[in-house]
Amino acid sequence: MIYGYAARSFNLQEQIADEVKRYARNHGLPLQEMVQDQAGQKVKWQYRHLATLLRQMQDGDSLIIYEAADIGLDFEQVAKFLGKVVDKEIKVHFIKYDKIFYGTKHLPTDELIDLMRHIESDFIALAAVCNELAKFSVTKSKRIKI
Repeated sequence: MIYGYAARSFNLQEQIADEVKRYARNHGLPLQEMVQDQAGQKVKWQYRHLATLLRQMQDGDSLIIYEAADIGLDFEQVAKFLGKVVDKEIKVHFIKYDKIFYGTKHLPTDELIDLMRHIESDFIALAAVCNELAKFSVTKSKRIKI
């Protein structure tokens, strides 16, 4: 079976779900179920509907997601999730990176490194944005106090 997944994220969940559906249609993948998780990305994947979905998936199923941040907000969470994917031999399609993680124990090293490079790059960019926003918040609150 082929599943789509969209985490609640910055009021973009509907747009992300539409991207997942479009990807499935464009790649000839008949989407059997589209899951729109109500828990936010800050909640670890083990405590979201994503964990339930992973438990119900069978060997050979596919999961379409937009990006790694839909799984978790740090590299460790994503790595743990992908480890579970390998245990079940599930394919994960990452739309943003135009990459497929073939959940097998014999994944070519260069493909794995390339995917990890994309994921790590996203988390570095996310951290930089958060740092800038934190500076803005501090500056703004200081102005209010004056």
